[in-house]
Amino acid sequence: MRQWAERHEDFASALTRAKELEQAYWEELGEKGLFADRFNAPVWKMMMASRFRADYSPTTRIEGSGGGAIQITLSRDDEKL
Repeated sequence: MRQWAERHEDFASALTRAKELEQAYWEELGEKGLFADRFNAPVWKMMMASRFRADYSPTTRIEGSGGGAIQITLSRDDEKL
């Protein structure tokens, strides 16, 4: 599908819109589940992270002091590892 979307702009637009509607559908199910007698929130959360990684996957950012790059210095002792 990705290759087809890359070659056909109309299809790419339709695919993007379909993904937006899919996410809205699943988010609505999650909201309804908040008030349901039986709602498996952990499963819903995992499913959302799997389906919509950009919005629901946890991310970890590692950075150096002041938000900069992490400095790595190798020493001769590291060669023994």
